[in-house]
Amino acid sequence: ESKKRYVQKTSARTLADVMHGADVLLGCSAAGAVTAEMVVSMAPLPTGQRQPEKVLRAQRLASTYRNVTVTPGTLDPDVLKPLLPARIAAAQGALLTEQERRAMTGEAVVWLKRMATGEVPGYDVAPAEDAILKVLRNEELGTVALQAAGRLPSRTAQRELATLTLDEKSPAPIRSLAATELNRSIQKFGLVLPRPQVKGLEALFQQTDEAGLKGALAPVIGSFRPDAVRTGERLKAFVPAAPEAGPKPKDKEMPKEKDEKKEEKEK
Repeated sequence: ESKKRYVQKTSARTLADVMHGADVLLGCSAAGAVTAEMVVSMAPLPTGQRQPEKVLRAQRLASTYRNVTVTPGTLDPDVLKPLLPARIAAAQGALLTEQERRAMTGEAVVWLKRMATGEVPGYDVAPAEDAILKVLRNEELGTVALQAAGRLPSRTAQRELATLTLDEKSPAPIRSLAATELNRSIQKFGLVLPRPQVKGLEALFQQTDEAGLKGALAPVIGSFRPDAVRTGERLKAFVPAAPEAGPKPKDKEMPKEKDEKKEEKEK
């Protein structure tokens, strides 16, 4: 009695007849009562699409695989826009936490350093240059990244090492290590620093009071391979440290007998 208002006069006598051209099907039925052919016979979607039998079969097949989705073929952006973000989010799963990201970054840099230094042989780390140079100033990973950067065969890597060496805001131990790796880069790949950086490093060597930094800079300055004129100027400007004065030698006292013999000879 409560469903009388939904009753309509129709010539349809089977479920297939009722579904033909229908917009929506609501109801409960046993498994297999609704076939793919019945679905295909329904009215098209508002976008003008129909669910062909091949799509239905593909959906049944894809349902057994993770991150595989079948959607009706369309190039309509209004149809694809709501679908793609949802599918991508479902495939990615939960995002990494900040702590997990830092841990994975640290582990990656350590392995890049091991490959660059030859501890793990057979790998070329040049494709990871941007990632290595990006963490040179990282407090936790800087020292590890510097050891890898000194072995990168590129102009950019060598200039970044020089820039860090000249950076007064960086700690002295980091600058010293950067200078050591800069010398390694110059010795291995040649000098590719611009003239302003060369002059800056020479001035820093003359001005710094940090013993560790000055010692690390010394081979860098030597690797610039100056010409004869510059070498002469450096030698003329070099002032060696004065030697320390030793103890004054003591006068030797001659025995009495020798003194008497000496007097007799003089007479």
